[in-house]
Amino acid sequence: IFPEHNQNRGIERAIPLSYDGHKVFNGEINVWRNGEPENIADTDTENGVKVFRLGHKNRYVQGRQEYKIEYTLTDVIKDSGDYQEIYWNTNGTQWSQPFGSIEAKLILDENVANDYAGEAVCYVGPDGSSLPCNDWQKDGNSFVFTHGVLNAHNNLTFAAKFKPGSFAGHS
Repeated sequence: IFPEHNQNRGIERAIPLSYDGHKVFNGEINVWRNGEPENIADTDTENGVKVFRLGHKNRYVQGRQEYKIEYTLTDVIKDSGDYQEIYWNTNGTQWSQPFGSIEAKLILDENVANDYAGEAVCYVGPDGSSLPCNDWQKDGNSFVFTHGVLNAHNNLTFAAKFKPGSFAGHS
């Protein structure tokens, strides 16, 4: 919910370009605001993170807004030897505004969907929190992790385990 006076032209979204020493993000996103395609006013790269400024340079946003940001990450699997895992912080802790709700969706390729090891978790809160999120569900090849109100500087983190060797190593 944005103030009813001219203060903000939209939001920023920062996405890491690399993870664990290799490239994971190709720099492409799709954005909708209130169900309509949204403008990307500007981008910048800072400290290995691509920052998107979403909105219009000369138009302010006011009142309740719903943003949907869609992008693909690759090669984000950690290998412990006994299992492989995706462990991901979805929104980060640098937001000084609260979220009304947050949802993260993990879609598995058909080649690894059957390698899910039956363990997934979801946490919310400041960095390092072990407070469970409101809900997570697995439906076919997809996981959906959700939480209601998320305070400023809080994050939704999810993890899912897979059998050893489910994913090839990255080069």
